[in-house]
Amino acid sequence: MSSVSVVLCTFDGADFLATQLDSLAGQTCPPDEIVVRDDASHDATREVLDDFAHRSAVPVRISVNQQRLGIPANFWAAIGDARGDLIALCDQDDVWHPSRLQRAIDVLDDDPHVGATFSNGRCIDERGASTGQTLWELAGLTEDVLAQFRSGHELDVLLRRPVVTGATVTFRSSLLTFLRPAPPITHDYWISAAIASKARVKPIDEPLIFYRLHASNAIGLHPTAALPALARHLRDRGLRQETLAHQFHLRQALLERADQAADPLLAPATRQRIDRELDLLRFQLALPDRFIRRLPLVLGRVRSGAYASGAIGRFAWERDLFLL
Repeated sequence: MSSVSVVLCTFDGADFLATQLDSLAGQTCPPDEIVVRDDASHDATREVLDDFAHRSAVPVRISVNQQRLGIPANFWAAIGDARGDLIALCDQDDVWHPSRLQRAIDVLDDDPHVGATFSNGRCIDERGASTGQTLWELAGLTEDVLAQFRSGHELDVLLRRPVVTGATVTFRSSLLTFLRPAPPITHDYWISAAIASKARVKPIDEPLIFYRLHASNAIGLHPTAALPALARHLRDRGLRQETLAHQFHLRQALLERADQAADPLLAPATRQRIDRELDLLRFQLALPDRFIRRLPLVLGRVRSGAYASGAIGRFAWERDLFLL
């Protein structure tokens, strides 16, 4: 059986951390190590970690950043410290089902073509009570989308949007040389999409974590995640530029990896599509603020057929016209 490292990043997580750590200790298949990177916490996080490490039967290695790195950089630093054959990403405020690790290990050990797994989860609130929602519902992982994953079209899905929750991901450490250096996007989005360009990313249709939704969620889904995307963009137009930039950097990095690969990494049609989408994303990121200047530019692109790619999303030209 493959060895597995749990990679946990913390920052001011004392409120929920002990519960998560206890769930790691309660795994039916204990990890071979727990690698922790604390991002210069100001609360009692370090004390909670030290107490757990002192009584844990599993080796716990704790590193503390003297200055904040931020979430993606901190995760990459922690991932670099891991020694297991498999790496299971872990958030500080969730709770793991006892079989979370066993199920992921079984899937990856059963099929060498699978590079990563992810699962569903049940959402809980600050008190640990069920919200009645699942991770896949909030992420838009419908049966149609899951069917694309199961049929080998994972990258097609992930080019449209990040639907894989990092806290449920387990992947092969042998892929790290391919994954690094990472582009400036969230670590879990890059891990899932990059692996999907090279290997299978297999969903496990079981709720293997309890995903905590609370007002101070630093990354990922929030209590408002079920609101329509349009409403979120109306509240914060900066989210538009961030989303477009992530999509741009994702595609750019995928093409760079494809150029470096000894064997063809992307099908010719996929590569051509990514090239077209990169061109459109450059255009979208550079759109002027004034509507009167933006209008002819967007309409010109509509007439040229530049918005025809499904990966950029439906109603893309309408959103560009009104900067939504």
